[in-house]
Amino acid sequence: MTGRASSGGLPARGFTGRERLVLTLILVAAALLRFPGVSHHLRRGTGTFDEGNNFVAAVLGMWTMRSADPHVYSGYAGLFNWMLFLPMGLGERLYGEPGAYLAGRLLVAAFSLVNVLLMALVGVILVVPQIL
Repeated sequence: MTGRASSGGLPARGFTGRERLVLTLILVAAALLRFPGVSHHLRRGTGTFDEGNNFVAAVLGMWTMRSADPHVYSGYAGLFNWMLFLPMGLGERLYGEPGAYLAGRLLVAAFSLVNVLLMALVGVILVVPQIL
């Protein structure tokens, strides 16, 4: 990021072409490290017990009971299950239970890429002005 920081520590101007290239390469590397593992164990059946117990059963139960309440009181109730609702439901309809697992894992992998992008932006906002 070039230029001086404006008030509030926000960048004074956007990314240069070189910085965009570096950020793109970092995001591609993060995707290559994250996405290949999402189908682990799904070719031979379903995923692991904890993801099935805490997420898949709850979200598919929401579809079965036609209720927005995931009925998970010892696991991860609330917003995350609601975000998984549509992808897991579609995955289950298209490919059965392994499809629901895969859809949930893909959503988590996508969020991990967004996290890498956000951390890069935070680094640019907090660190780069201190260096310049």
